[in-house]
Amino acid sequence: MSALKLFLESGIDAVTVDDIAGAAEVSRRSFYRYFKSPEHILCNVLSRSMDRWAHVVRTRPKSEPMLASFRAADAVALGFRENSQPLAMAMGVMRRSPEAWRRITGPIQAHTTKAYQQIIAERLKAVGKNPRSAGAIAAGLTAIMIHLAGESARELRDLRPEELEQTLEALQKLIALPPKSKAKPRSRRGSSSP
Repeated sequence: MSALKLFLESGIDAVTVDDIAGAAEVSRRSFYRYFKSPEHILCNVLSRSMDRWAHVVRTRPKSEPMLASFRAADAVALGFRENSQPLAMAMGVMRRSPEAWRRITGPIQAHTTKAYQQIIAERLKAVGKNPRSAGAIAAGLTAIMIHLAGESARELRDLRPEELEQTLEALQKLIALPPKSKAKPRSRRGSSSP
């Protein structure tokens, strides 16, 4: 929390590891035991938030539509005390320093895609569908969420609930699509070639 407060006050690029260590009353060595860089603190906050959200989704009934589980997880995970204040501060840092968001996009994207993939694969299995497409669906969903978060950071605003809702609805439609029918190749017999 000390680092997030410093980032909000001064901007992430103006804060050094020594500043963070001093505010947290730890040594520089202790800082590096837990974090690779100041940006890694943001990654950690966002990854933990995603992990808590994913845990809530996993505890929902497997028979529940995925969109309903995601909505329920949004409501529950945002209410966690250990989630809400650090997450709000991290989002504030990203609004204040949009370039920080660009620097952490890769690690956040990898972490988020993995969580989504596991959840989507579990849900596809639960409804008797092949989970092989879970990775592609998760990558698409993550890319959309990263785009929305980056856009809101660039525009210095919070992520809008309707943006999340549209994303979840698009995901639900994608997952609910019936399996593609396998069309038999047409015979070329009797056809004339030019």
